[in-house]
Amino acid sequence: GACWHPSKRGYPKIGNLRIAEEELKQSFVEWETVSYFEKANPYAVTNYINERLTYDPKLLNGKKEAKGIYTIRIDSYGEIIKVETLRSCGIPEWDKQVLQIIKGMPRWTPTINYYGKGEYHNSVWTVPVLFKNDNR
Repeated sequence: GACWHPSKRGYPKIGNLRIAEEELKQSFVEWETVSYFEKANPYAVTNYINERLTYDPKLLNGKKEAKGIYTIRIDSYGEIIKVETLRSCGIPEWDKQVLQIIKGMPRWTPTINYYGKGEYHNSVWTVPVLFKNDNR
């Protein structure tokens, strides 16, 4: 019969990417308290960025939206040590702006690893940013 490997997380193929993304977020951290920004609200980072973004939706050339994915490296003190564009939204100026905004963020609460002695660890966050064409 078909055997199921718990190590290989099989996601049902769903048209809705959001669900897979949510599950991914949950499967990410099982044995540590992850670093977080603003009381561990997973959307706090995205909200922080969105509130500060200024862009011209005309640059989307009629596309509904553009999505960029950015990584944030946080050291064991909660300081941001590196920000990078993982996947460009297609408009370099917008990518640059997101990275600038992230660099200006206040200190995070670092990751605490409970396997060891409750040590603080470096961590990496992946943040998707959506640029919507809704004539803001």
